[in-house]
Amino acid sequence: MMGVPHAGYLKWRLSTALASATILGICVCAPPAISAAGQSGRGGGYRHKTDTVEMEVSRLTQRLDLSARQQAAVKTILESEHQEYGHLVRNPSLTAVDRFNRLRALRESTVSQIKGVLDKEQQSKYDQLRHPPQSDSPTQSKGEGKDQ
Repeated sequence: MMGVPHAGYLKWRLSTALASATILGICVCAPPAISAAGQSGRGGGYRHKTDTVEMEVSRLTQRLDLSARQQAAVKTILESEHQEYGHLVRNPSLTAVDRFNRLRALRESTVSQIKGVLDKEQQSKYDQLRHPPQSDSPTQSKGEGKDQ
């Protein structure tokens, strides 16, 4: 009989899909793991830790107009995040769920620390950088709100 699937099964499928999407989002958005080989310049690592931090500080400086003091503080925060990220990724005693939760908490802590260095206007811009507005609004897709 081809009936409606059991509600518990649907909940399980939905939670599995959401967990997978969240983990994928973290893997795509989180800083890369740094291996010892990557730090020595022999491959194996995605980028050298310092290059990644420097690039992020440079990007934030350009977009948020950071002062020299703010740049130094953000660099310290990001270096700490990268170091802790590496420890979490390489920790074999963590389950996938524990690792995911700790990585998410690490990212939230980093964002909070960076926002603490910024003024109100910079915080607003930083939030926009992290969560850009959606361009596919229903009114725009129907042709409304456009000059005709």
